[in-house]
Amino acid sequence: MGAHTLLQDCKPPTEEQLANNPFLIKLNDMLEPERLLFVTGDTTIYYGEQIGKTEPTANTIGLALTDKQGDTVGAVFYTPNSKSKPIVIDPTGYGAIVIGEPNKANEMIAFNDLDSGIDVYSYLMGSDKTIIVSPHKTKQCLKKMVQHWSSGSQVIVPMTLDDKGLINLLAGVRAQALVTVAHIVTMLQNDSYEAILADSDTQLINLQDTAYYPEWRDDPQLNEPMIYSDGRFELYHDGLFFVKYNDDDPANITFKFKAFVCSPIEVIAKTRDTSSVHGDGYCSGAMMTAYCIHGQYRYHYCKVMQGNTAVSLPVKA
Repeated sequence: MGAHTLLQDCKPPTEEQLANNPFLIKLNDMLEPERLLFVTGDTTIYYGEQIGKTEPTANTIGLALTDKQGDTVGAVFYTPNSKSKPIVIDPTGYGAIVIGEPNKANEMIAFNDLDSGIDVYSYLMGSDKTIIVSPHKTKQCLKKMVQHWSSGSQVIVPMTLDDKGLINLLAGVRAQALVTVAHIVTMLQNDSYEAILADSDTQLINLQDTAYYPEWRDDPQLNEPMIYSDGRFELYHDGLFFVKYNDDDPANITFKFKAFVCSPIEVIAKTRDTSSVHGDGYCSGAMMTAYCIHGQYRYHYCKVMQGNTAVSLPVKA
């Protein structure tokens, strides 16, 4: 038993078996023949901790999940006109519903929900775009899918300006984020895909060039972190910490170690530049003298001289 046997001997659904379900009818019309299949029996889980468990897939509509090679790795089962969640059987976590030609040369547009995938494909049908959809509806499985498929094709992940968390999640992945002012489906109602890409408000971000450091505490940092040696200085309301991360995999940076440095030091200083706006600036503050490392007139970090010791500190200028 395995993924290749999940929909074995199943046949395409009849109109009666689709039960006038608008979603399934639309999907059936859009996909290639015999992609949707009527499942007559229940399915036994064949992997992981739930091996041997039976899923109630009888009288559902099944759709195979594939990997980037086109091999079946799982299936998703829909019950017509039911509010229950689809049953997903996918031991890989990266299996995708593929809409369009599965050509590696095509641009893959990735989604976390099938409705958006269907709508976008209806606008781009016949183009060199292929839609891939993660059926799990979890961000972690979306990331797995994007990681898997981007190793062989160009993958675009549409999102809006409000999806900063998704950008952080996909940081380091070999894909691009297409950031638009409105949902991509809404944008396509009025503009072509090419026009959306050319819009001045659209951002195309190379996710591989970004890095997301996990939050190891709930409260926000008071300044941007300062990278130093093999770690970062991070300033919080209760102190300055030197924090190290496991960053061997840029797509999966994890917290490693923290060390308390000192209580918060806020330097309020006047600044001047004796050479140019790009030269070294000088800060003067009570009880100490400091010179700035970065900036022009607003400085984020200062190296504070306390006796003969130089300490790099975040500064609110």
